[in-house]
Amino acid sequence: MVQLPHQFFQTACSQLSIPCKEEYGVEILSLPQETQKQRLHKSTLNDRTADERRI
Repeated sequence: MVQLPHQFFQTACSQLSIPCKEEYGVEILSLPQETQKQRLHKSTLNDRTADERRI
């Protein structure tokens, strides 16, 4: 597990409304180098997480 950098997000994303650190998570993933495959992976991720977004 990796510690959530809540203070960093509050500073770096000051224009957004960041929830309490207990109310969100962060996912780190690696994308393929080929542009077309990157688009497919990003599209799939966006589709699967659309209902989970709060910001």
